[in-house]
Amino acid sequence: MRPATPEQNEFAQTVRTSSDALLAVINDILDFKIRGGPPRSGAAAVQPPLCIEEAIDLLSVKAGEKQLNLAYSITDAVPEIVTGDVTRLRQVLVNLPNNAVSSHAGQVELIVRLGMPRKRQSLNQ
Repeated sequence: MRPATPEQNEFAQTVRTSSDALLAVINDILDFKIRGGPPRSGAAAVQPPLCIEEAIDLLSVKAGEKQLNLAYSITDAVPEIVTGDVTRLRQVLVNLPNNAVSSHAGQVELIVRLGMPRKRQSLNQ
């Protein structure tokens, strides 16, 4: 058996990342059905740049089929490691650009920057 090419290794890593994300979503659904409540947060060390690159890799084939240029940029202020829920971050980083890829022509760009959270307003005020 011949060793895998770099391209085959990249495809295998994309499949692995996708399957891990899908498994996490399935587990959340099962938790919700069994416990009858929302899934628990999985706070852990997360690497935003790595999550962004993985999300873009997942969407690159679909964007290529539509002849879209798929780009991303990360400002220097975005930390290399944060504490958060990697599953939720990946979900957002895949869903938002995926919606754009599905409905746009030309170029889709994901821009990630550090910002202040918006103030929440109560509906009861």
